[in-house]
Amino acid sequence: MIQKNKYVFNIICIILAYISTLSILFQQNGKFANNISFVGLLIFGVLYFIYKKYFGALFIKIDFLILFLGAIYSVFTLIGVSYTLTNSAKLLTGNVTKVVISCIAFVGFCVLYYVILDIILKKVLLARRKKYVFAKNFNLKYPILFFALIIFITWLPYLIIFYPGSIPYDGYYQLDMFFGIWPMSDHHPVLTTYLIGGFVSLGSIIDLNFGVFLFVLFQSVLCAFIYGYISAYINSLKINKLFPILTLLFFSLLPMWGAYAQTVGKDTLYYAFFALFFTKIVQIVMRKNAITKKEIIGIVLLSCLLIIFRKDGLFIVLPTLIGTLFVIFRSKLKIVLSIILILIINMVYGQILTPNLIETKGAPYEAHSVFFQQTARAVKYHGDDLTEDERRSIDKVLNYDTLVERYNPCLSDPVKSKANLKATDEEFAEYMDTWKSMLYQYPGDYISATINNCFGYFYPPYIYEELSAFKFYIMGEPLNTGELKINYIMNNGVRTKVMECVTFVQHMPGISLLMTCGTYTWILLASILFILKSKRYKFLVITIPLIFNVLICVASPVNAYIRYSMPLMAAIPVLIACVYYIFGLKKEEAYG
Repeated sequence: MIQKNKYVFNIICIILAYISTLSILFQQNGKFANNISFVGLLIFGVLYFIYKKYFGALFIKIDFLILFLGAIYSVFTLIGVSYTLTNSAKLLTGNVTKVVISCIAFVGFCVLYYVILDIILKKVLLARRKKYVFAKNFNLKYPILFFALIIFITWLPYLIIFYPGSIPYDGYYQLDMFFGIWPMSDHHPVLTTYLIGGFVSLGSIIDLNFGVFLFVLFQSVLCAFIYGYISAYINSLKINKLFPILTLLFFSLLPMWGAYAQTVGKDTLYYAFFALFFTKIVQIVMRKNAITKKEIIGIVLLSCLLIIFRKDGLFIVLPTLIGTLFVIFRSKLKIVLSIILILIINMVYGQILTPNLIETKGAPYEAHSVFFQQTARAVKYHGDDLTEDERRSIDKVLNYDTLVERYNPCLSDPVKSKANLKATDEEFAEYMDTWKSMLYQYPGDYISATINNCFGYFYPPYIYEELSAFKFYIMGEPLNTGELKINYIMNNGVRTKVMECVTFVQHMPGISLLMTCGTYTWILLASILFILKSKRYKFLVITIPLIFNVLICVASPVNAYIRYSMPLMAAIPVLIACVYYIFGLKKEEAYG
């Protein structure tokens, strides 16, 4: 109907393009620009062209599932803008004018995201379904080795320039514990401490620098082979030669992978193990036949590695394997036995092995950062309204007098690190009672504290600058007591130039989105949408470990910390390839 009346249709497209343009400009300072700049006019022209070309079909039949995700993206964007600029929702709800502006911006973003998602679905994914043809792949004799070598070679400059390797806080703490400078604790998974320390100790026959490099070399080679395997697997799907090329470029050229390859700590290997675990889950979900013993052994081993390398590894493994029970009908017994075995190994590791390897327990409040942030924010804005009993109960756990000055909306470490480790169970229970009573008094502050500490995981443009995303340094005092003689060899000027180049790439328009946490959460949500649209519902199970990684990020002490999102980032190439792959399957092939 609208297409028959071109005048009305053009007016509607102009209005929607104008609103979307205002919404995009809204991200700069939370206001609509007083005048449209050249860039604004360019954006308006592009959007008008796109809307005019695609909106005719959209008006005929609106896809409410796509609209729903577009609305979610819009909410994330508006919250991200407001909390980036004000650390609160004031930009959206401060007064009637701001509410109206927010509503207009919401509509503009919603239309924009709807069109983008609809184009991807219809012009990329559904267009592939019409062909049912698989493209040729690269015919390589040793594909894993080929891809791994390229990845490792691109990482070599980081390994050489930052020889023997960068050692941030966590890595140095683990070395201190291994060499007896600090008491051995379970603050970090204890076997990873022995792994890192073992390599350094072995190499120290030459010197400690070489020992550090020995571990860095080991993790770099292993990670390169895992990412090479992932690239080779994507190549084996035969969906498009562009996919393995882009995957190779992703792991080779984005600075985060090379930067973490030369960083001493438990995280780098965990990213690779997580991505490999995810890839194996994808493979068994795609299988038409029963899972082989070899595949089950691989899943169990990778599950154990995730549990060993991160305390939250079980929260990734367990829901994922339980989810596979609902889609892999021919191998249920094998999966159940695997889950039982993994739980037994986790119990032995956590309750028998670890206590016998440590001298002291780690900090008891690691899981309470969300509660502490909520309390700190409520005290900051309503401290004068609290009773003496409430202040006293908070003080016993969090040191009330300095709580306000320590509160950082995006980082809970300053509050958490000063918590009273000697507080009794009764004192902590009293604090939790106060926390509950304040929840009823200041629910808005509690919500804001939580959002402020995690919104960056859902807002792609946000980069948290206070904590460096990449660890190009060797930790200083107090962890570095001088007893471990570890130092860089390369000239400081060269290292500084490399760090400046990495920072420049991290902030490049467009490229920067590939190095922010929110981008990958959005890709995950879009992938879930596209799997639903494909009606290949069994593939939803592969998103379980990725969803739980995002949830772990939400509960983490730092907002938009790339280090916490990198497991998801490492798995994204396989997820995208899988989604594209299933749109090329016939129905009987997809279900096996």
